Amino acid sequence: MKYPQDFIEKAKKVYPNFPKLHEMIEKGNEFAGRYLDDSCTGNIPAQHIMEMIEKGAIDELKVEAENEVARVQLYNEWRILSNS
Repeated sequence: MKYPQDFIEKAKKVYPNFPKLHEMIEKGNEFAGRYLDDSCTGNIPAQHIMEMIEKGAIDELKVEAENEVARVQLYNEWRILSNS
């Protein structure tokens, strides 16, 4: 499978510290989807959300939530690409 360049760039941005994933996507390895699937369902635990709110770390919590959304969106984009 050949992944579009914009997808490769998004993956590297969403997962900046995962060179193995970068390599898999650059080589067109379909198993990259398994990694994206496994890593996009982390959900932020309610206890963590409460702790962040209590600490007043709303901006940090927002960044965590935005990262979570980006991971889910990337996986959904992979699903569309893999079914094309």
